[in-house]
Amino acid sequence: MADGKNKKLCYEWSTNKSFINTLPYLAVVLVILINKMLEVMFTKLSKFEGHKSYTGEKASLLIKTFLSSLMNTGFIILIMNYRFTLNENNIFKGKYEDMNTLWYRSVGSTILITLIVNVLQKPISSIVWSFIRTLTRFIDRSCSNDQSKTRKVYQKDYNRVYTGPEFRIDLRYAGILT
Repeated sequence: MADGKNKKLCYEWSTNKSFINTLPYLAVVLVILINKMLEVMFTKLSKFEGHKSYTGEKASLLIKTFLSSLMNTGFIILIMNYRFTLNENNIFKGKYEDMNTLWYRSVGSTILITLIVNVLQKPISSIVWSFIRTLTRFIDRSCSNDQSKTRKVYQKDYNRVYTGPEFRIDLRYAGILT
């Protein structure tokens, strides 16, 4: 009987511990997904604004994307976990009053992981999409290295396979600034 109770306690402890250890990674994934959704939304919004120039549209998108990513990546996590008291009134009701070792273990590590993932996300996705495009071209050439060979009949289909994606300097620059 005691053995069954111990197993139950161990199971509850390990479940709780694994959930607590998983939370920072879930927060990172959530931050990245929200940043991507905001990126798509701001792209459409910048086009809707009706700028007089293409550069104005891209500058508007860059500013919106940068500010929202900065807020979402760092400041929201920081504010949510900070306890600030003014005249005995808690303005922010977070867990930490100062950036001590406990803060760095929970909040700081979450922010750091988010930043590392944001830095590595663009190059890794570029490499993966480059590999997929190369594989698609190889299949189009009937598994041949002869670059003059293709199964595409129309120029539009050929361009879709053999041209790369648009280089989004506005989104890249916003990511670098964040």
